[in-house]
Amino acid sequence: MAFKRHLTRMTGLVIVTAFLISTTPVAATENLLQSYQGGYIESELDSNTPVYDSGISTFAELPLAFPDDASVFDTMYPQTRDQNPYGTCWSFASMGLAEYDLINDGTVDKNVDFSELQLAYFAYNFVTDPLGGTVGDVAKYHNENGLSYLQRGGNFEYSSRRLAQWIGPVDEAVVPYAQADSTLNSGLDDKYAYSYSKAHMKNAYEINIHENADEVKANIMEHGAAGVMYYHNDSAMRFYSFDSAGHYTYYDTAKRGLGHAVMLVGWDDNFSKENFPESMRPENNGAWLVRNSWGTYCDYFWMSYDNESLLDTAWVFDFSDDDGLDHNYQLDGGIEVYNTNLTNRLANVFTVPKKADGEYEKLREVSLSFTRIADVGYTIDVYTDLMDPSDPLSGEKQTQATTTGNTAFAGIYSVELAEPVDLKPESTFAVVVSVDKSALDYERATKIATGDTLLWDRQVSRENGKSLYYSSGRYRVYPYGNFCVKAFTSDETRHAESENELTPEGYSVDLTALVQANLYAAFSADIMEDAGAKVKFVYPDGTCTYRLLSVFETTEYNNTKVKKITYEAIPAKLAERVEISVIKSDGTKSNGFAFAPADYLNDLIKTDSDSVSKNIATALLNYGAYAQLYFNVDTSNLANRELTDDAVGALTTDEILKMTVDENIASMNNDDFEYIGSSLVCGNGTDMKLYFINKNSLTLDEILQKYNIDVTNEKTGRLVSDDFSAELDGDLFCIRIKSILPKLLSTDYIITFSNGNGNSYGVVSPYSYIRSAVQRDDIQLLNLCKALYLYGCAAS
Repeated sequence: MAFKRHLTRMTGLVIVTAFLISTTPVAATENLLQSYQGGYIESELDSNTPVYDSGISTFAELPLAFPDDASVFDTMYPQTRDQNPYGTCWSFASMGLAEYDLINDGTVDKNVDFSELQLAYFAYNFVTDPLGGTVGDVAKYHNENGLSYLQRGGNFEYSSRRLAQWIGPVDEAVVPYAQADSTLNSGLDDKYAYSYSKAHMKNAYEINIHENADEVKANIMEHGAAGVMYYHNDSAMRFYSFDSAGHYTYYDTAKRGLGHAVMLVGWDDNFSKENFPESMRPENNGAWLVRNSWGTYCDYFWMSYDNESLLDTAWVFDFSDDDGLDHNYQLDGGIEVYNTNLTNRLANVFTVPKKADGEYEKLREVSLSFTRIADVGYTIDVYTDLMDPSDPLSGEKQTQATTTGNTAFAGIYSVELAEPVDLKPESTFAVVVSVDKSALDYERATKIATGDTLLWDRQVSRENGKSLYYSSGRYRVYPYGNFCVKAFTSDETRHAESENELTPEGYSVDLTALVQANLYAAFSADIMEDAGAKVKFVYPDGTCTYRLLSVFETTEYNNTKVKKITYEAIPAKLAERVEISVIKSDGTKSNGFAFAPADYLNDLIKTDSDSVSKNIATALLNYGAYAQLYFNVDTSNLANRELTDDAVGALTTDEILKMTVDENIASMNNDDFEYIGSSLVCGNGTDMKLYFINKNSLTLDEILQKYNIDVTNEKTGRLVSDDFSAELDGDLFCIRIKSILPKLLSTDYIITFSNGNGNSYGVVSPYSYIRSAVQRDDIQLLNLCKALYLYGCAAS
């Protein structure tokens, strides 16, 4: 389950300076306050709240008081709102929870102002959702038949249901509270239900404030506030001058008065009971800091922890204004819910609407409602392309999306799927949920009337064939209402499939193995599906080579599926640009891409922070440039033309002689062979050839029949037969050690000839040739060998 991040919790004793200057009473006086408006209807969910026990104590560092600087209520959060003259405290508290949460997220500032009227109106007057899943669900309030919806009141359950349906929140400027009276006769345009929403409710938590008080405090720190309900008794609210400023306090001993919704925005465990007037004094210290909705009158006050009428549930709302979600697939448009006890396996079935060509949706999150049960284990499965809408398992199970988890508190949870699922236009899919207890909610509704006079018409769609439960070996239509399982999707677009297209994603050069250039290229589907497609390499001299595309490695590059197209890069041709394209079986050709290994090496030197890679790249460019000069290859375009240092020129012969040793080859001579020297062959790797006088003019077959020849590297061990060869070069016998890695240029190779008459062996190194060559008068050979020496040093 994707939960929001937890704010750092402060430690130590802190004081709420703006509201509590001292916890010691001074010159106490008290004033009885006037009556004011409430408007909360107690919900079944406000009492007997499930207690959640994680089994882990996580609140050792909760502060004794929060916040530590009460000026945040002026600098960070909006001013208190005024519900007057209506009983809409529940809507004001709910919108306050949304505003505080988004401010704590850092996505809005104190100027945010959501419409309480929009929430109150559509709580009582439901509009079918844009996708039509809630057709048949009805809520219509008849103001003409009794107390208006503005005075009847509401609760956090109403708010959480409508907000979870993505009805609001909208900006105050769109549906201003000043227009409330006009809605009693004219209503609101249906467009304001869904089309102007500024954020999406992700989660709603119901926390038992009496048993899980620390959890409430932690959530206030994270989300900014928690919503609670109490019964307001005017006589229990006092303005009490226990310091120079005076403060509002509230403490009652019974549930008397009107229901009222407020926001808890802080607390002080050490708030002295002496701060309450003597006639209304609790037994214990400690109080909640409450934000009210009566304008500047009793805007903030302290409510004792001992307050009798404070009900069990603290509501926490969690919103996002940038979740990237576009559609809410839902069947439950009801405003009240109850948990089903018929099944622990159930499903909702949805159909994706028709879309324009190339458009589709991704299912990313699923919303689950468990408002009466805490600590629920769940598994979510998704089936797409259902063959039979009455059987949620009749489609293709998207196993990569299967998601399991556990809830904490009772409430509503948005669960991010393990992997998103592509949904085709006009296809039918099912969200199948399994739970470990009978906890998942379904919508329900009862009409509200006074005698025979209908006040609030409420209905839910039943037996529409879209909410299914598992019983007696099969899925059946749930008879009482639709399950509160929603599917959240995003709009996506598939671009028209191109043909004959090569898309270069990147390129590289292997630095520590054989010199090899690599192109990471994505190809259009027609190329990838063509088993006979060939990669064409075009060299500057016009020559071409071909290789089957299928032989190249398939890998990922920057999260894109690509082919790794490789070719050997001879040092003397590092600056040579090779064009790569693909020829399909039908002869059609893709676009081409050309690059030179030197391009990559120069880019690496400029951008890579790894000094080792930079050193190897620099040494390879110098080696390539001096190979160009020695072999007279495109000398006007030297590989090292962008380098500014001259490491090769700065290296002296004496330094090479000091760092290398003479060959130990005397014991390698025998009756048939006399060692006369070595050479290096510069290709994409470096071959070393050892030359012997063939004293008795033996044929190659005769040599191989007479001798077992072994080659062993001092670091890597014995070479296999593919790594070296015995051959004749005119009258000379040669041993060729193939493709010596740059890091092994400085190492020794032991050559052993063995037969029935004994063994002869010698030790030789690629640096042996370099040592010999730098002592000659050939300046180009000298520089080439110095460059090769530096390349070997860098690679090793």
